[in-house]
Formats: sequence, structure tokens, C-alpha cells
Amino acid sequence: MNHLPSTSNQRPNIKSILAVLCAVLLSFGFTANAKVMENGVDPERLGTGDWIYFMSEATNHLGGNVESVTNVPSLMSFYKSMGVDFIAVKAGTGADDFPPTEPPQFNRSLVDAAHVAGIKIFGYTRSNGKNVPGEIALAARVYNLGADGFIIDAEAEWEPGTLGQHGGALAIQLCQGIKKAYPNKFLAHAPFPVISLHAEFPYKEFGLYCDAVMPQDYWKSINMTPTKMVARMDREWKAWHDSLTGSDKNAIKPLAPIGHGWNLSSTKTVTEAEIMEFVAALNHDTNAVTPGGYKGVSYWRTDLHTAEMWRGIKKARIGDPSSTPLVTSTSTVTETETALVTTPDPAPETKNETAPVIVEDPENVLLDDTSPSVTFTGEWFPGRRPEGRHGDSYKCANAVADEGTATATYHPQIPKAGPYDIFIWYNTAANRSTNALYLISGEGKTITKHVDQTMSGGDWVQLASNVPFSAGSAGFVAISNGTGEDPTHVIIADAIRFVWKGKKD
Repeated sequence: MNHLPSTSNQRPNIKSILAVLCAVLLSFGFTANAKVMENGVDPERLGTGDWIYFMSEATNHLGGNVESVTNVPSLMSFYKSMGVDFIAVKAGTGADDFPPTEPPQFNRSLVDAAHVAGIKIFGYTRSNGKNVPGEIALAARVYNLGADGFIIDAEAEWEPGTLGQHGGALAIQLCQGIKKAYPNKFLAHAPFPVISLHAEFPYKEFGLYCDAVMPQDYWKSINMTPTKMVARMDREWKAWHDSLTGSDKNAIKPLAPIGHGWNLSSTKTVTEAEIMEFVAALNHDTNAVTPGGYKGVSYWRTDLHTAEMWRGIKKARIGDPSSTPLVTSTSTVTETETALVTTPDPAPETKNETAPVIVEDPENVLLDDTSPSVTFTGEWFPGRRPEGRHGDSYKCANAVADEGTATATYHPQIPKAGPYDIFIWYNTAANRSTNALYLISGEGKTITKHVDQTMSGGDWVQLASNVPFSAGSAGFVAISNGTGEDPTHVIIADAIRFVWKGKKD
């Protein structure tokens, strides 16, 4: 092997050269720690992804939007045809497996099906920091099932209002614990995109250990156009990156934003053009805070994508500017941001004149919001208006645009196994949710329903029919504030009735 003659008697110091290169990279606000992880996951080039909350809804014609999807294999085949590179599937809430009363939906067969289709699969939890060792164990279960990564969906629960001043230390404990056991497995966190509105959220502590960040760029909920959303994200994250010094710059990681993939209401819809605009803004971004531009994007959530949204998702290829010509914004929303507020009841609700007639029976079960077997998690506040309510009270929660932060769970003591019709009671008003989310868990059957609470209230409204329940208290109906609406909408939790439909003895 031939060697060129040296022009100096001194050999170059490789360590010094590397140190200089690292210093240069740091001066540009990006650390040299991004790498391809186990199973070939590249944090800088994740591609196109999609988020699954309920597998039961995803495999049920994708929420009624794609007739060909009826099971896991057909779901994966459809994803492949849409150009989806990865999926994120809900594996837990905090430290608990999801769903809570059934076998976990994140399992080995699901992972294998994704891999057969050539799709990477990540599990995620809606993290709350209440049981950090348990959340570490949940991540371990997900990884050990063969998952390609784990995502910590950390939001308001990690701010001082819930965890006090312990959020940063707990975030380090959580991420260190996961990375210590799985140093080469992909780990990401999915926070709010506007850092300045969440100054006490532990962005730095999560960033130090995660391999990528997935900001929730829900432009319709934040009341911005897709183009403005990307520009705002750039400004927020660049300012934050510039504020970091020394070893804290290791918290700077590639961004792979999550896009808005559901309709807030019948009048606030997300179009194919908006999805194309969002990805175009990412693909043509000359101010991207991730060097080399954005190469990862995903959408919340899969069963709420309309056929029009799917067309946009398929056409818009992240990292391929030719697939998304730069366009002028098509959105007409007001350029302001929405803060979470407790919205008072307006008034008076209307009476439902076509309510069903319920025949009383010993097997029927009635639960009001004050019943001992009804539990509330998250922030609920008491309703203030007597018109149209059941009994002496009801509870309200503000809607949120993504996964729910408040849940009311009704656990009936079913006296006799068999089929039951389910009826709900709520009072109506103009500020009610048009998309209130109900999850029904019976014997071997899980159903999700969406109810327009601006209509038909003030009496019993049928939610579902012939749902099988086992005797005892294993079944439940849960109401969530994760409706996809802005927080000016209110979800009502009042009374629920389980009406026996079986044959008489």
C-alpha cells in the first residue's frame, strides 16, 4: 500500500480534530449524538407515521373511513399502500397497560404483523409521572415484544400544576431508567410545540435522553395555518436551543412533528390541501431547527382521518420537496392561540321530545355522577345549571384536541349476564361537545361511540344496544374529554342506565 509523504514532522491529533468538530456543531446548536438505532431506526429520518389510539377502531374500517380495513393484516396492507413508514400504538396510560380491563392491545402478534408489512412500530404511553418505575417497566414490556421504539407522550401532567417542582427530576429518572436498560433502542417524547407557553415543562430533561422530539403541531387546535404552525415551531425551538449552554445542548435532538389529522367540528375541518401545505412547509423550510431539514412527520389519529386526509397523507412525502410544491396557505383560521379555560354553562337546555321509553326491570342498573362506582380522573368541575340535568348534579370537563386528559368511568354492578341496552343522560347547550367520546367495555366486546351533546339531551338517549355484559363489575362505560375539539367545548358526565334485554326466566 502506497503512502503519501508527510509535509510535517508532526502527526495530526485525531482527538483534537474531533473536539474542534464537536465544538463547531455545538456552535450551530445541534449535537453530534444522532445515530441509527437498533432495528434500523434513524431519529433524523423517521419518514411518515400514523398514531393509533384504539386498535378496535383502527381495524373497524379505520373508523368507518376505509371499507377494506377489517383486521390487522388489512390495516398494515393499507398503511403500506399509503406510504406509512411507522406507526405509534397506544400501549399504556401512565404505568398501566391499555386498555385497562382487557388484554393489552400492544402485543407480539401486532408487532409481527407490522414487521411483515415492512412497517416499524412504536408503543407509546400517555405519561403522567405518578409511577416512574412502572412506566420504565411498561417501556421494557414494549421493547421486549419486539417494538422498534417507545414514545413518551408527556403533556400537561408533567407541569408544576400536577407534579409540583419534581417534573424535571422525574423526567430524568424515567428516561435514564429506560436508556440504562435499552441504550440502543429508539426513545422519543411528544410534547407541546409552543415552548414559551409551557416554560416549566421539563423539555431539557426529556431531551437529554430521548433520541427525537415529536412536537404536537395541531394547527387547527392552536388556531394557525399549517405554514404558520411550522414557522412558529421553528422560532420556539430555535430560541430554546439558543438558550442552552454547555452540556445542556445535548438536549437538542431532531424534530419529527405530529400533524393535525382529525376534524374539530363540521365547520372546522382539516383538508387534503392543509396536509399538503403542512408537509410542504416542512420540506421547503429554510429555517428548520433540525440540520438538513425535517425528515419525519406523523398524524394523530388514524381512525379519525377522512378519505380526503388520507389522500393528502399519501401524496405528501416528507423529505421529498418535489411531492409538495410550496403553496400559499388555504386555511382561514384566526391567527391566535387558545388557552385552556373553564367554560361556564350558557343557558337553558332544551327538552328531548323523542326520548325512548324505558320499562323498569330488576336487572336494570342506573348510575348517576354521584354514584360510588363512578370514578373521575383529570380535571372535572361541577355543572351549574339545574335545567335538564339528572338528579341534583352533573360534571363537566373541557375538551382537548388530542388524547383525553379527563375520564369519567361508570362501573355497573351487573346482576345478570346477558345483553343490555345503554342509555345516557346529559343536558344540552351551545357550548357542548359535538363529538363526546364514550368507550363501552362489555364481555369480549369494546365499542367506541361519539355523541353530539348539543342535541337530544335532557332525557334518556340510547348509546348502544345489545351489548353483552358478564355478571359483576368488570364492564364499564367511560367518557373522555379527548374529543378533538378546542377547550371552549364542554363534555357532560351525568347519568348512565344499563337496561336488560335478555329473555325472562
